[in-house]
Amino acid sequence: ALKTVIITSDEIVGPYAFSNADNIEKVTISNTVTRLGDHAFYDSDKLTTVVFNNTCQIATIEDYTFAECDSLVMATLPESVITIETYVFYNCISMTAFEVQNTVTSIGEYTFANEDAKNNSSKLAVVTFEEGINLETISEGLFMNAGALTIDSLPNSVKYVNNYAFENCDAVGFEEFTLSDYVQTIGEAVFRGTTNLAKLTLPFVGQVNSINDNGAVDENEMFGWIYGYKDSGNVNDNANYSIEKALKTVIITSDEIVGPYAFSNADEIITVVIPNTVTRLGDHAFYDSDKLITVTFNNTCQIATIEDYTFADCDSLVITTLPESVTTINNYVFYNSIAIPNFTVQNTVTSIGKYSFAFDNERNNSTVLTTLTFEEQCQIQTISEGLFMNAGALVMTSLPNSVNRIEAYAFMNCDAGGFDRFTISNNVTFIGREVFNGVVNLTKLTIPFVGAYRGDQATEDTDISSTDFGWLFGIKPTTTYRLTRSLDRSLNIYNEYQGLTTVEVTDDTIISDSAFANFTYITSITLNENVTEIGDYAYSNTGILTFNIPETVELIGEGAFKDCYNLVTVTYSSNTRFDTLSTSVFENCESLISFTNDSNTLVIDEFITTINDYAFKNTAFTYVNIPSTVINTGTETFAYNNHLLNVDVYTANLGTYMFKECHNLEKAYLYADLTFIAEGTFMECHSLTMLNSENVFSINSTVVTIKEYAFYGLRSLLDINLPENVNRIEKYAFAYCFFIFRVYN
Repeated sequence: ALKTVIITSDEIVGPYAFSNADNIEKVTISNTVTRLGDHAFYDSDKLTTVVFNNTCQIATIEDYTFAECDSLVMATLPESVITIETYVFYNCISMTAFEVQNTVTSIGEYTFANEDAKNNSSKLAVVTFEEGINLETISEGLFMNAGALTIDSLPNSVKYVNNYAFENCDAVGFEEFTLSDYVQTIGEAVFRGTTNLAKLTLPFVGQVNSINDNGAVDENEMFGWIYGYKDSGNVNDNANYSIEKALKTVIITSDEIVGPYAFSNADEIITVVIPNTVTRLGDHAFYDSDKLITVTFNNTCQIATIEDYTFADCDSLVITTLPESVTTINNYVFYNSIAIPNFTVQNTVTSIGKYSFAFDNERNNSTVLTTLTFEEQCQIQTISEGLFMNAGALVMTSLPNSVNRIEAYAFMNCDAGGFDRFTISNNVTFIGREVFNGVVNLTKLTIPFVGAYRGDQATEDTDISSTDFGWLFGIKPTTTYRLTRSLDRSLNIYNEYQGLTTVEVTDDTIISDSAFANFTYITSITLNENVTEIGDYAYSNTGILTFNIPETVELIGEGAFKDCYNLVTVTYSSNTRFDTLSTSVFENCESLISFTNDSNTLVIDEFITTINDYAFKNTAFTYVNIPSTVINTGTETFAYNNHLLNVDVYTANLGTYMFKECHNLEKAYLYADLTFIAEGTFMECHSLTMLNSENVFSINSTVVTIKEYAFYGLRSLLDINLPENVNRIEKYAFAYCFFIFRVYN
């Protein structure tokens, strides 16, 4: 029947004094009491009220004093209390509100906590701290399992928040919480189980405002530290911590260093705010945070370097620039961050590391990065390796003038429809391999030089030639490349794209051997005026339609335009410096009808002294004029031209088989003082009936020797005027001239 106890003059209420006094509901403590012993009211299930005298002298509430008092309702303690020891109100599930007086300087572990089973039974919704309190430590587990608690901050006096302090405080109203800048230490799993906490403001990430420099990442440097490590998996991965899904916003207020992997794989966080106190974001700081959308930097941010992988694999991140303090963007910084629509590189940035805006192959079609802008006065000198690889939506037409080096794979697989033309400025001195591999919609490319460097300089230890145009596109996967070029020259070993039809070279000096060979889709190649040499087979088997030879060119190599089946017109200046038409230079240019002169005519300029073998073999001229200044002619120089109707040859140096199988050639004029007709000169010229005169086939009177096969197979020839001076006609000279019926002189 006993319900109420009033103590009037005791000094000490000893340990366990009322422990398990299950029927007592109210106890009044007199002002004479100076001590309540530990467990004094422990497990008194029906105790609802403990009344302290206004002049109470108790300084310490000892361990477990009111623990397990299921019915206790207590809102504060006497002002005399300085220390609240451990577990004082543990499992006191009926308490609804409590004010900590400003006289209290310490509260022990688990004082307002509950066991797991009583989390949902706890009614403690409000804990307030009186203004002016000097409490420095929130002890371990202080509010653990306080399932109704809705506290949102702590006094500014608090410096230390120990382990598990708010663990499982899962009230619906526990949505926002702020730790002030005065906090120096945050313990492990402080917020584990705070399932409704959506916004968290804290001074720093991890346990303290610093990180170690031993190269390893400790769990107490991770954001997940305050949610607790799961004792398995990689400590660098926040997926192995108990971060709650409700948490969406994190505001950091006074950290100096956000360490490596700090927010790595913190998958539910959407927004992080970085203060101006932060001077460093460690590598992988936000790596693989799938739902992270926004990272906000203070206007007076001090961060100079964005380290490797800082924002890599952040699938939802939308960030359009970095603080003006940033001078260096390291490697893979935004790798696979597919949601960034545009980005501006500040003019304070001096370097961007490799693959920083790149994506893996699987994400090429998922990326939305369409625009990357370099601010005026940009200082970047190098476009690093793979910088924009697989940026499938990127549209870019040029680079800043500050850029002097473009590393390998820089734009590989940038296959957006709008990425159709690109210009590399003359300030660039090096272009890496496969820079444009997979840029399938490119239609026009302007480059300062062909290959890796200006001139004929080659890089070492490469599996493809760094002097080729194909250096920019890479070899086909099924092709084995050999620098000896032992492969069939009609096969293009490089990747090529049907859309790329126009190439402009603006600042080269030497077009190397086979530079553009077999790029059959290219229809226009323009050279700058500084080029002095066009190498062997430089443009062979390309699709060019016209070509202008700069006046600075001194040498055109063998087969330079061989097999350019669509080439119609070649032009050059009267001040041109080359004097030799090399072997096979225009061989098999089946459509070539203009060589500077009028359409369908070929008048060799007087500065040309040598026409080598096969130079114009199988071209489309109807008329050829060879001046006397030509002193050397090779074999088959004009052979197999079925369009040729008329030739005037003013040189005494006829090449062998010079007009062989020009089946439609009707008329020829030969040098007046010619002494011999070279071997096979007009062999198989089936239509030739006029030589040196209209309607007459008259061999020059000065001719002494007619070499073998000279007029072999002239099927239309009827009459021959053979001069008396001819004293030697070699075998087959007139063989198969079936219809000759008169030879006279």
